[in-house]
Amino acid sequence: MEMKSCKPGGFYNFPDGLLRYLLFFFALIYLSGCKLPLEDFFGEMGALPVHLERDSFMLAWEAEEPRIPDLPSSIEHFNIYYRNPDQEKWNYIKSTSGFKLCITLSAVELGGYGTYELGVSEVLNNGRELDIHSSTDFSAKPAGGWYLVLTQPKE
Repeated sequence: MEMKSCKPGGFYNFPDGLLRYLLFFFALIYLSGCKLPLEDFFGEMGALPVHLERDSFMLAWEAEEPRIPDLPSSIEHFNIYYRNPDQEKWNYIKSTSGFKLCITLSAVELGGYGTYELGVSEVLNNGRELDIHSSTDFSAKPAGGWYLVLTQPKE
């Protein structure tokens, strides 16, 4: 088996079919529920817990500000939601007043201390609400998403 050197712009020359067999092998291991070596090296992949010990906190997100704010398809405000990790249904908390990219939330608004997934949706000038973007979505920052673990402050 001959390997070419791997220099910038180069590649390894695998024998015909070897790469296909390796991919099949790793897919079979993954689908059978076995841990792949990457998970052992990097830890469990997925949403990260964000632990806060406080009564209130500020939630911030990113959105592109409309170039022409008066268009019916421009963002008018944002709706904020939460849900417990074992729930499918989102619970509405409140809306921003206008195009604001942060809002303060309290434990009372979430129904107490606990573990929560947070979500933000855009509401357009024409009244149409877009899909909720979840904190556990892979595109959330940090990559892979996050969820909130809110605990009561110690006195």
